[in-house]
Amino acid sequence: MPIPPSTGPIKLRLVHEEVQARITAAIAHGDLNPGERLDEIALCEWLGVSRPTVRTALQILTQRGLVESSARRYLRVSRPDPIQLTDGIQVLGALWGIGLRQVLPSVSIELIRAHSAEAEQLAALLRDPERVAPEGSEVILRVQDLFHFYLVNADNVLLSEAAVPVENRVAQAARIALPYFDFIGLADLVEGVGHASATRDVTAAQALIVAFLELGEELVARVTGADERGEPRRRI
Repeated sequence: MPIPPSTGPIKLRLVHEEVQARITAAIAHGDLNPGERLDEIALCEWLGVSRPTVRTALQILTQRGLVESSARRYLRVSRPDPIQLTDGIQVLGALWGIGLRQVLPSVSIELIRAHSAEAEQLAALLRDPERVAPEGSEVILRVQDLFHFYLVNADNVLLSEAAVPVENRVAQAARIALPYFDFIGLADLVEGVGHASATRDVTAAQALIVAFLELGEELVARVTGADERGEPRRRI
């Protein structure tokens, strides 16, 4: 067999991918906040990797929009525009719609039951303001995972791969808009997703994705309206 040209050390490539994943998770979960300066040495110590590996990961995250930099001035977590929510959710809605049409008719009853149970638990959490406040960032990720179910269980693996970077951007933007969320409306939607899965109702699930898009647009309108009035961003 002809030997292909070397593409470099595979282990190093896998390391910087893991570094990307960990930094991305820290941003999505709120451990690294929008606008927070990133120190390469501190990241090396935290992750136990070399500085070139961290730099490679940060360059890729910069290309993806999660990190922003200015030569010799700063390297920081991006400050997402809430309008990214609308753009991101529209993309995710299209991907989720493709996935659910494949998944709902054929996925196992065990997975359906687990998905419906998660929706029920999540809806109860969203209706409890005392629990939502401290767990807000995690709740957003759980809502995304509820829809991501339709991608990770689809036959087309590229659906999930295409969605993950967008989901990360949406989660980051959503954290900024968290105090403006209509959690009760979101709870009703999540409860509906669980019922649609339990009954394998593709039409109902598609309608709920449209409703999710509408909730996102209403959220952006509330945030941008407050900004235009010069109101300080709310805090939970």
